[in-house]
Amino acid sequence: MTKSVINENPSFLIETDFLFQGKKVIAGLDEAGRGSLAGPLTVASVVFPCEFFSEMPPQLSDLNDSKKLTPRKREACYEVIKKYAAYYSYIHISPEIIDEMNINRATEFAVNKLLERNCEISQVLLDGNFKFNLKIPYLSVIKGDSRSITIAAASIVAKVERDAFMSGLPGKYDIYGFKKNAGYGTVLHRESIMKHGPSDIHRKSYEPCRTITGYGKDNIR
Repeated sequence: MTKSVINENPSFLIETDFLFQGKKVIAGLDEAGRGSLAGPLTVASVVFPCEFFSEMPPQLSDLNDSKKLTPRKREACYEVIKKYAAYYSYIHISPEIIDEMNINRATEFAVNKLLERNCEISQVLLDGNFKFNLKIPYLSVIKGDSRSITIAAASIVAKVERDAFMSGLPGKYDIYGFKKNAGYGTVLHRESIMKHGPSDIHRKSYEPCRTITGYGKDNIR
């Protein structure tokens, strides 16, 4: 089920609607790294106490789409999430799984893995326009990280954790500039791939790695 409503700032309006329907444990989910050429897909889940829907702690007002925040602000917001969330979790999905499944199925796989960790969740809010096979009722929310505080929080957790993963990689990967580009396809990153070839954490099903490695030519996918 997909819904498109535009709000200027993230709020708990969507969550409140589900609370009135009797849903008390509402999880927001979002991802980071979907379009990256290297490294994991990171998906995060956040649940806030439903009491916050009517009386939100002022500290949560700074939460927003992670792409709209500076790295320092994201880190500060992550600390707020850790303090005020009733529950949060994240998962890294490897490039090998992404190549094997494709990015959409890998995202669905990650979402289901996260939901298995908390059996109390009664409603899921997903950022985007996904149509997944989930065991828990869900709503895909277009631009959800700009509309729902719960989804915005998940976007921050996913982004911070994935950036930390990419920045913490061993020095042998420095030739690709992951500490600056986080695996995304900047000009310098693509030039490094063409010069040095893909690493073991590049997604072989993504260009230009697919052409360089010949990935998938001998397989029906």
